[in-house]
Amino acid sequence: MKKLHLPLLILAFLSVLSYRSLLAQITIIGQMPADYPFQNILYTNAGEFELPRAYDTLLLKKQSFRLSLPAEKMRAVTIGLPQEYAPQPRQYHTFYLYPGDSVQLDFQYLSGSRELELHVQGPNAAGYEARAVFDRQYSPPIRFLQQFYDLQPTLPNLPDTIIAKIESILHPYDSLLHRDEIDTAFHAIVSAHFREYICQSLINSLYHDRWGKSDEALTTEKKINLSEQLLRYGKPAAASPFRDAAYAFRRIDWLRYEWLRELKAERYANLPDTTVEVNGQLFYIPAKYAPAILEPNDTLREFLLARYLHFSYSSLIGPEFDRTREPVLAYFKTIYPSSRYLQPLSAARNKNPVRYAEIVQESEPQPPPPHDQPWRTGIIDDIGRMTDFTFVNQGVNLKIRQVLHRPLGHLVQALSARFCQ
Repeated sequence: MKKLHLPLLILAFLSVLSYRSLLAQITIIGQMPADYPFQNILYTNAGEFELPRAYDTLLLKKQSFRLSLPAEKMRAVTIGLPQEYAPQPRQYHTFYLYPGDSVQLDFQYLSGSRELELHVQGPNAAGYEARAVFDRQYSPPIRFLQQFYDLQPTLPNLPDTIIAKIESILHPYDSLLHRDEIDTAFHAIVSAHFREYICQSLINSLYHDRWGKSDEALTTEKKINLSEQLLRYGKPAAASPFRDAAYAFRRIDWLRYEWLRELKAERYANLPDTTVEVNGQLFYIPAKYAPAILEPNDTLREFLLARYLHFSYSSLIGPEFDRTREPVLAYFKTIYPSSRYLQPLSAARNKNPVRYAEIVQESEPQPPPPHDQPWRTGIIDDIGRMTDFTFVNQGVNLKIRQVLHRPLGHLVQALSARFCQ
């Protein structure tokens, strides 16, 4: 009998491992329409404090797919579906799944359209379907933001009107929670995302001239007051339920506004480039990146800087951008020499010139001046400084470098006190 104990123990151990492995999976099963013309879909997944990865390709088998991924904690899995003859060339759907969760998706074409409609079985099914309807109705996002921009800035009850509109947008998700059709984690992620996104977009628009003729209707003081009310309503949670790439950009937007108010600047374009001192060495930090270093939480600050740098190397192709991001990367390496983000940052950085060479090779011959190649976007000034729609050079002397290593510490303390309220 004793001889049987070891094999039985091994079998029991393997059974436990198999069971644990089964629990540490998330599964998405999907069925596409019979006449869906594409042979594959795209997917990616991310956990908390992870940088986004490039989309992987998943081949369809008999118009269906099965995606199983390892998961030790909640993951955000996004699938991208090519569409034919639809307003958007791709649909994207994100699913927030715990280990062991499984959802089943059924896609059908809307009546008289080649646009895909989503039906879900599994946890938070009603929430995913409601979000899909919202995304289909308001894609691109400017289609629902425009209803706010069209408001008259002189409305005496403008803040209440804005908040009421946001509440109406989020009513479908709130009502699903009240009926126990979605769980609190899903509701917190979706509602926090939309509240923060809408409020930050509206705050930014006040300082970008996007909101009607706001300069003529609102003084700087009134803009600040409106911004403060929107922040109190859509304030980012101290501990977000899911700190992903979208959360990072919303957080940076908030820090950017705090910095603008602290410096009493009238526009984001007026925020200065800065230099910071680390162990006697000065690092040049462009205004676009500076808000991230004001984050008082060190873990989150590391993530925000890495996320912004990763976005730059992955999306802004060409040596024109190195003038702004290379000094920031040097600062990041000095502050976080053992960061887990260094490897993906290095990979994205190394791939940038390769992609640039491919673009140059594939580009059509450059037309005569003053025109330029279509892919070379109009966000580069004459000395290679990034000046996108957020920071447009308005005659600021770019040779002036404001040393902020001492005021920066004071500002971080002030912001930290606000964040902990």
